[in-house]
Amino acid sequence: MRIFVTLLLVLVYFQINAQSSASNDTSARSAESYDTTIYEHPEVDAKFRKGNWTDFLQKNMTYPKAAIKKEIQGTVIVKFIIETDGSVSNIQPTFGPNELREDAANLIRKSPKWMPALNNGKPVRSVRKQPIVYRL
Repeated sequence: MRIFVTLLLVLVYFQINAQSSASNDTSARSAESYDTTIYEHPEVDAKFRKGNWTDFLQKNMTYPKAAIKKEIQGTVIVKFIIETDGSVSNIQPTFGPNELREDAANLIRKSPKWMPALNNGKPVRSVRKQPIVYRL
């Protein structure tokens, strides 16, 4: 009887471990199937959905009062990611006068969703660099 109970416990133990391993393999495969690659040159570029992107930028742009007072002008380059759902993320001003960078980033944050870039017919994350020119 003891041998039977011991064998039963060993079988139950191995069954539980096998199920746990299978569960871990499934979650690993799910994580692998989500492509986190950020494409600089996708097959089809992301497209702005709400009319003309340049018009959107011009209509929503503001000039920081402190920069006007100091007569600061220049071009700010803002790098951002268009996600697979069309939302904008990882907004980073990478070049330009410091006094204008935050305003440029805020302008990009106002963007509605885009049509995401495509690779092999599937939506992918893509990077975009946008110059924003400030002139007094």
